[in-house]
Amino acid sequence: MANYSDDDEVRTVLKGFGTTAIGTADMVHYMNRADGLINARLGKIYTVPFSTGTNCPSIIRNIATQYSAYYAAKAHWQGDNQNVSKWVDFMKGEADGLLDMLYKEEMVIIGTSGAEVSLTDSSGAVRSTTDGYIPTFLEDDAEDQEIDETKLEDIADDRDSQ
Repeated sequence: MANYSDDDEVRTVLKGFGTTAIGTADMVHYMNRADGLINARLGKIYTVPFSTGTNCPSIIRNIATQYSAYYAAKAHWQGDNQNVSKWVDFMKGEADGLLDMLYKEEMVIIGTSGAEVSLTDSSGAVRSTTDGYIPTFLEDDAEDQEIDETKLEDIADDRDSQ
């Protein structure tokens, strides 16, 4: 199975982890995990899987490489919790941030042709128009609020009486 990243790229990030430290089968496992996470996160808004190998969009390849390196370093270097490194967690944090920006459509994916990878037709997808919405006046739980037909009149009357 082809992956978004490749063994050599991940080992370049991991400087010093040769095939004797992390076997090829293990590395393929980490790359599959990275691909699965990317597909699961972006599958609602993009057609997945993306092209693999050299045809993979560079940002997806970068994210996959970071996740794969994170999984490998976490399992083989930090596995006993004796070798804790902020660098290992930074790799995951960087990949998480990029993936989140793609999901929130704050960043676009550019394919190897130089064209923007289009979003899926989401006409059937349910999207909330209140994501991140914080009500100005919290009067009650959103499901329990009721419209008071005379509310504006009551407010005006209160102002007039002052």
